[in-house]
Amino acid sequence: MISKKILEDGETFSLIIQLTDIATAAHERGDLDTRDKALEEIKEIRKQILGQIKESSSD
Repeated sequence: MISKKILEDGETFSLIIQLTDIATAAHERGDLDTRDKALEEIKEIRKQILGQIKESSSD
């Protein structure tokens, strides 16, 4: 369900891919601060999407 919602919004999908790439590269470099920041942004996007899904299912 989350995947479908993300795929419907190309900008969100692209942002998640970019953040995933940033987190992966930072992890490989040992840059844990950058990795953690990117992962936090992904978590926030997921929370927003979940909130939108809950709102639309309660309507």
